[in-house]
Amino acid sequence: MKHPKRKSIHPSPKNSPYILGLLCLIIPLIIIIGLVINNKQSNDVVEETALLEASSEALSSTNQQTYDSQSTNQDESSQIVSSSKVSEQSESKEELKQDESEKNSNQAKLVEIYDLELMEATDLEFIDNIEDYHSVDEIVQYVVEETGASVEEISVAYYNLLDDSTYFLNETKPQIVASIYKVGLVAMYVDLINEGVYSYDTPVTVDERALSSSGDDVMLGTFTLDELMQQTILYSNNVTSWALIFHHFGSWSGYIEALSNFTDISSVADLAYQDNYLTSEILLNVFYKISQDPSYDYLIDLMHHSTPNQLFTAYVQEGMANKYGRLDNVVTDAGIYYEDDQPIYILVGLTDANGTGDYFLERLNLRINEWTRYNYLNNDD
Repeated sequence: MKHPKRKSIHPSPKNSPYILGLLCLIIPLIIIIGLVINNKQSNDVVEETALLEASSEALSSTNQQTYDSQSTNQDESSQIVSSSKVSEQSESKEELKQDESEKNSNQAKLVEIYDLELMEATDLEFIDNIEDYHSVDEIVQYVVEETGASVEEISVAYYNLLDDSTYFLNETKPQIVASIYKVGLVAMYVDLINEGVYSYDTPVTVDERALSSSGDDVMLGTFTLDELMQQTILYSNNVTSWALIFHHFGSWSGYIEALSNFTDISSVADLAYQDNYLTSEILLNVFYKISQDPSYDYLIDLMHHSTPNQLFTAYVQEGMANKYGRLDNVVTDAGIYYEDDQPIYILVGLTDANGTGDYFLERLNLRINEWTRYNYLNNDD
């Protein structure tokens, strides 16, 4: 069997130049492509490196900003805390200043109202534990023990105009009231002037009847009603007061009858018509009436300036519109205490105690004023 001829796989010598040419084109192209690819990879690496660096810088910047922000916040927080502390310290200082101001104000008030020099001279001090006394009753008992006064020989009437509370001791017992009766007398003349019956310039003659009734040998002649009322209250002149009684009321009993109508108290002891006997209850009603009506301001002003300071105004040297009285062993006082032009309380004290009347009345008003100030007028609360 004949075998076919095999074809050679080797290129024919005649195609070799073409192959070589093709290779010359392909090889450089491959090289160029390789370079391009390599260059691109290098650029990618550079870009990635740049991106990494940029990211790193951004992260670093962010961390720095975060740190700065935290530091700023911490600083701001410190400033807020510091500012808060400063504010608290400032408020605390203001409170201390205010407390100190109130303390100084209260101290100035004490100097203004009380005769501290007289208290020091008489070795008298304010009550240390005033907060332990819960009523006027307890204060009066304190004064009774402090002065050794006899309860049977004194009469007290107290009215608190801030809350209408009252205190009474022997208030219906008739006692010699001495010159306190003159307040009701002038008050009724103020009414007569306001009603047009008289004027402040009305002439009134002081004659022998006034002299014999008073026992004083002064002031005969004719005076205006204003002059007589001033003498009666400011200087407790007995002649002028009797002249006023005779001029309109005719007699002592006529005056007592009018006073009973003035106070709306119908039952007046028979003793009152015979002599200068009244009760602390009746006097309290007189003083209450004039404290509530501005038409009596003329009288209140006279009482504020009555002289000299004694009894209720011995230690309480300011604010007391009062009228005191003295007759033999009898020592009496009655008045209205004012602060900042407001009536605070009314106090009436009658005594016929030998030797202790001054002592009792001086301290009675001082202690009641102390107690009223602590419970009603103190600015510390």
